[in-house]
Amino acid sequence: MRIAGMPKIELTKRTIVFILGGSAAFVLIAFFIYIPLLKEVKSNGLEWRGIRGQLESARLNLEILDKSGVSKRLIPGREASSAADVIVKQGRGLLLNFRSISQKEIRSENGHEILPLRMEIDGDYRQLGYFFGFLETMKDVIVTVEDFQIRRSDAVSPKVSAVVTLRIHLLKS
Repeated sequence: MRIAGMPKIELTKRTIVFILGGSAAFVLIAFFIYIPLLKEVKSNGLEWRGIRGQLESARLNLEILDKSGVSKRLIPGREASSAADVIVKQGRGLLLNFRSISQKEIRSENGHEILPLRMEIDGDYRQLGYFFGFLETMKDVIVTVEDFQIRRSDAVSPKVSAVVTLRIHLLKS
């Protein structure tokens, strides 16, 4: 059956090769370019969904912090020693005995800097508890505990010795 106005196509060897070549080129393009791109788009979509979930979680955490009234922030490096002094002063006010205090090397982590502060402390459980409570409620500076080791003092029963490494979070300089 022939459509009116259409020229008659002769199926010569050359025409058949041309049609088959075009079809093969289309299949090859689809196989080598389109399918890998489709797989990459799907994997990027999965990655994007994961990042979107992390973003939602971060927004929720920020909302919780805003509602709780926490006013902690990253401090500049020049204020780190004054923050350490406040921490030690509070500990001494709680009758903790600081046997040694040493600052370690400042290191970068997750877009900000961290000053590790290693302390050897003698006191009792209650004093240490109040000290850690102070660290949690300390205003204007973010302080976290990196390492905490405690052992009972052999000389006096309620006394304990502790080695604590605090992390003072600083602005990247």
